[in-house]
Amino acid sequence: MLVGAFHVAVAVNVFHAHQPLAAMDFGVEVAGHGSYQGTKVQRAGGGGRKAADVRRVFHTGRSIPFRMLRCSLARAANPLECPRGHQPRPMDNPQDKDMTKSITLVASTLAASIALALAPAHAAGVKGGKALQPTVQEAPLRAHLAFLSSDLLEGRGTGQRGGDLTVSYLENQAMAVGLKPVDGVTYRQLVKIAGVKTDAAASNLRMEVNGVALPASFGKDWVYAPGDAQAAHSFNADLVFVGYGITASEEGWDDYKGQDVKGKVIVMMVNDPMPTADAPNRFGGKALTYYGRWTYKFEEAKRKGAIGALLIHTDASASYGYSVVKNSWDGVERFQLAQGTPGTELQGWLTNDTALALFKAAGLDLDQLRAAAERKDFQPVALKAKLVGDMKAEVRKSSSST
Repeated sequence: MLVGAFHVAVAVNVFHAHQPLAAMDFGVEVAGHGSYQGTKVQRAGGGGRKAADVRRVFHTGRSIPFRMLRCSLARAANPLECPRGHQPRPMDNPQDKDMTKSITLVASTLAASIALALAPAHAAGVKGGKALQPTVQEAPLRAHLAFLSSDLLEGRGTGQRGGDLTVSYLENQAMAVGLKPVDGVTYRQLVKIAGVKTDAAASNLRMEVNGVALPASFGKDWVYAPGDAQAAHSFNADLVFVGYGITASEEGWDDYKGQDVKGKVIVMMVNDPMPTADAPNRFGGKALTYYGRWTYKFEEAKRKGAIGALLIHTDASASYGYSVVKNSWDGVERFQLAQGTPGTELQGWLTNDTALALFKAAGLDLDQLRAAAERKDFQPVALKAKLVGDMKAEVRKSSSST
């Protein structure tokens, strides 16, 4: 009996606690091969096979007797099926120990696939001339969710092993229920992406007023990263405040007012202009429009020719604390498309306190400029400050299937 076609070799440990299975009684088909930490399960011939016919697990090119997989598979399905004392002798070679771990991972996955495949499925059909609606069953759904949320998928990272395994799992589930690819060939859409992580230790980027650097620590006071997936940049650029940084003809709004920001770094507020008594519905009223999102701000900065963009964070304007920003930029790989039009050389955020200190050092009152930016007649303001220094980043380009 063919119960599933899987090439994802990752453990699912949630089944044996509530759904013990006699795993060795069921047929298993391992389609092609799967991998996890260098381990591969290799198909042993065609057609449906009993688990005992899946002969060998390969690790770094070396094979092992199937009895190890059998014991691990049975125990993953039911702890009583193969007592700990009956498992093969532990191996002394570190590679062999890693192999034993990997075998357990593979076996757990096979047991999980069996559990999922044997769950009753109620497909839509016809009864008494009336169409029947498909029934969603809780147990199989919980099993899928438990697997996909498992730490073993390592957060399902974009362009990383956990993400690739997740896509493979979903692909095989689609095949198992008979879904057909839209193009008749593949379920996947290939997207070229770049993972970018700022190397703060190797960077010496700073904001200067009259040649004096403003005290600012990466992470604590500000964050930045390349928006064009390049590993190194050098800056000696003027800073310009552009209010909300919005150009919206339908609102009669232009924060740039023809200001040439080419080659400059712009500083701007998050969100969009607040509604007023005279214009209660401008920019969607109290709702946040796309003009208020930080993604738009960076995109418009690029269109205007700026080489960098810094957003001023406040809890009220962003609707979340600065810790959200910090945790998304500090020591974290961020992703962007690796093809098409790149973003500005620099993208980043300033804390409100850092922005206040910067404007004060430049002889400006940030709160007064914020109030001015709520009006259509706002004019961009040069800060008489510069962004100076080098920015380094780790860049990883890959292709991801979605």
